[in-house]
Amino acid sequence: MTAQATIDDLPAVAHRTRRSILDNEATWKLGETAVERSATGESDRRIPYADIAETRLSYDPTRFESSRYRCDIVAKSGVRERIVSVSYSSPANFESRAATYTPFVRALAREVGRANPDCRFIAGKKPLTYFAEHAFLLAILLLLASTLYLTGMPVGGVVAIKLGLLAVYVPVMLRYTRINRPRRFDPENVPADVLPTP
Repeated sequence: MTAQATIDDLPAVAHRTRRSILDNEATWKLGETAVERSATGESDRRIPYADIAETRLSYDPTRFESSRYRCDIVAKSGVRERIVSVSYSSPANFESRAATYTPFVRALAREVGRANPDCRFIAGKKPLTYFAEHAFLLAILLLLASTLYLTGMPVGGVVAIKLGLLAVYVPVMLRYTRINRPRRFDPENVPADVLPTP
């Protein structure tokens, strides 16, 4: 869908995902005046674009899925919805749905921006969350380093395994830090780094 797409094109923009083993697969669609959610065994939900007060996009990896992205929308009434870029397939196995998530989120931001210019469009985490997570991570690393130094423990066996696991997560941590820095964005020009590549 291009930036010049008409409202008649919107119903074709949809994204399906199942967040976990406990959830039913949900279908998100862009209607003429609202974003709509439907799932088997659940009541349909809709949030008018004009009623969306905040749209937040972030990189949200998990232990099992390092390429998960997330879109949170908050209505003026306080109702919150979370849309993710991956779909649960089986235990510890998630399928990328970037091919539908990215165009869906771009179109959603554009429609919300047009219907409610006062909506807050935010990329990344909330500042307090972002800095608290980094302070916690730094404290863990300092604790590990000081424990090794003060105890004179040789780097072998279990310690080497733990350091190896930490090293594996360094690229994910650096990516998380870069993408999730708190900032505002233009709904007509969603930053590419807060969206998965289809």
